[in-house]
Amino acid sequence: MIEKLQWFLSKYKDLENIDKFCKWFYKKLVLNYFRKWPKYIKERQIWLCYLGKNIDGEQDWDLETFIRPVLVIKSWGTSINHITAIPLTTKEKPDKFSFKLERKKYSFLDYDSYLMLDKIKTISRKRFVAYKPIWYISEDDFNTIKEKLKNLYLDKKKSYIM
Repeated sequence: MIEKLQWFLSKYKDLENIDKFCKWFYKKLVLNYFRKWPKYIKERQIWLCYLGKNIDGEQDWDLETFIRPVLVIKSWGTSINHITAIPLTTKEKPDKFSFKLERKKYSFLDYDSYLMLDKIKTISRKRFVAYKPIWYISEDDFNTIKEKLKNLYLDKKKSYIM
């Protein structure tokens, strides 16, 4: 397997962001084999999370650290090592695909941020940067987000998949 990777890298040296893929591959090895996960992750918490170099337009990373804040939507207890989360961004998105978290309401944010509802993903707890969350969002906002998710993914009248 290593030989195949070395051959690929030698053949395609001019690929865009290949060094970022390689750095992320190394980071994934460390996270997967040498990292314990935080046990107490709860819904409504915002955590910093390692999201590495992905393909095409998938939401992923900060260019150097691979770190991005995420909102925990679902946690299945301490014995299961994955959660469902939504990444945050500072770029405004169309309303039906996002939810705005205003800096004036959430003082821990450096900017107004947007939850990218269409980028929801299940990830390992090992991806979390620290052993404590950045903050909680309000129950009202969390319920609104869950309702928007329900409308986005379960709307039978309109299909967003072509």
